[in-house]
Amino acid sequence: MRCWTRPLLYSLAALLVAPACRSASIDDVVRTEASDALRWEAFWEGPEGLSGNYKPGTTLDIRVIRMKGEVYALLGPVHMVVDIVFQDPDYRVQTVGIVRPPGTTNTEAAEWFLRMQGQIGTGCMEAGKVTQSSGTGSVVPNARPCPPAPAGVLSDYTLSLTLPALTPPDAIQKKTTPPDQEALVAAVRQYVESRVHICGPLKARIPFYSDTDPRVYVLLPPGGNCPRGVATFSRAMDSRWEFGKFIADVPKEELSAVIAKVESNTAVTVP
Repeated sequence: MRCWTRPLLYSLAALLVAPACRSASIDDVVRTEASDALRWEAFWEGPEGLSGNYKPGTTLDIRVIRMKGEVYALLGPVHMVVDIVFQDPDYRVQTVGIVRPPGTTNTEAAEWFLRMQGQIGTGCMEAGKVTQSSGTGSVVPNARPCPPAPAGVLSDYTLSLTLPALTPPDAIQKKTTPPDQEALVAAVRQYVESRVHICGPLKARIPFYSDTDPRVYVLLPPGGNCPRGVATFSRAMDSRWEFGKFIADVPKEELSAVIAKVESNTAVTVP
């Protein structure tokens, strides 16, 4: 949960009676995570996928579809649906995912979402069901069986969002990793060790990241019969980090920008 600190010049009496942090509303969560997802997408995938008329500071309507423990923020004009899984009652965000709907309006995105209900969600994706991002280095994780459709829509409404400046994600700017970074390190180590018989010993590079990033790109050098490339890891609903897909550094994948960003923002080397 994100908290807002109070100004230091508030009186001592006010501080004594004030709560340590203000409880976020679901609208706060949607606006924050949607803004962060847009910045993440622009940094890692390239701003091209957000449409050519993205203008920071302008207002965009978000179609919000809320279910129990999960909310979908539909941003049709920028070709994005942000899937936010949270814990009640304080709306503490557990995972954030991004999928790319067809169309350019919230109406089209909502129609697509309702057709796909039960086929998209954090950590699952049916083969051939989701439009691949057109941004540089974009990938779609391996298809995985999805759970049954959620019990139902609790609310469906529109929320305004002021489009953020497309600055790098906070983790990149501040050069930080989450307190539980060992969870991702362990998942990456397991993946690297599973390839030793083919690739030989490799040193993977993990960039600075947040535990609510939609994906983390991990750079793997060439070795044995394995080319250089990136492996994607995403956070599952139970907070485990899962391997998604390996993308070889070949011209058609256009990975040069992603690789350069991992190299210049490496936080951890594994093993």
